[in-house]
Amino acid sequence: MGSFAPGGDAYLKFTAVLPGAEDLDCGLTSTTSTASARTLNGTKSAQSVILVEKKCG
Repeated sequence: MGSFAPGGDAYLKFTAVLPGAEDLDCGLTSTTSTASARTLNGTKSAQSVILVEKKCG
């Protein structure tokens, strides 16, 4: 991502592709993703949780 001055910021964009409704079970489905970045100054991480509910019958 390059070099940043002290206190500088960088942003990441996450994109998720979910299966079609026909491929999901009835009820709640969840998926969790974790991204992390490591530098000489330490490590940072973030989690993303996606919940999808398929209502049946």
